[in-house]
Amino acid sequence: MITGAGRGLGRALTLAALAEGHTVVATVRGEHTLPAHEQLHVRHLDVRDRAMATAVVETAASELGRLDVLVNNAGYGLIGAIEEVDENEARDLLDTDLLGPLWLSQAVLPVMRRQGGGHIVQISTVGAAGTMPTLGLYNAAKWGLEGWSEAMAAEVAEFGVRTTIVEPGAIDTEWGAGSMHFATPAPAYDKVTPSSSARRIVRIDSSLSSPPPVV
Repeated sequence: MITGAGRGLGRALTLAALAEGHTVVATVRGEHTLPAHEQLHVRHLDVRDRAMATAVVETAASELGRLDVLVNNAGYGLIGAIEEVDENEARDLLDTDLLGPLWLSQAVLPVMRRQGGGHIVQISTVGAAGTMPTLGLYNAAKWGLEGWSEAMAAEVAEFGVRTTIVEPGAIDTEWGAGSMHFATPAPAYDKVTPSSSARRIVRIDSSLSSPPPVV
């Protein structure tokens, strides 16, 4: 099962897994361009909804007989200095990038325990090993993801469940352009950092053919 499979890294992982002969449950939140494939099962899922996450996992496990791998990939970035990010933006980001993987992991663990093993893969970022100005809330979400994932890894190892944290750097996807979210810029931060200027450029032209390198 791969979340956020409608585009970007999630879509690429889905196609790669299918090419290797795996059966894939690909979850998407909205429209997608995934090709029809006899081993591909597309399910609509908003990872912020815990009940929906549980239902999708349980249905997939029931229909397919088992779930060997969960890739928690769904998420997005938010550009904004800490002072600029409003409450709704902060809660939406944390609900998606931090709590979404938690709900999916909680849902799949009973399945993996019953079948005697499994593998949970958390898509994090190199930004979880540090911070960047104007990416503080995104960094915080990924730091939190890694914190509870490391604890979970120790908790579930005895059940044969492996946990992997992936920290990719710059990837040529829509993450840094069309998929990026932006807080309302405050003039006080216009000249604070290079990324403060870059975010305004990206906000104006989110159709960049080559997204700027971001983490």
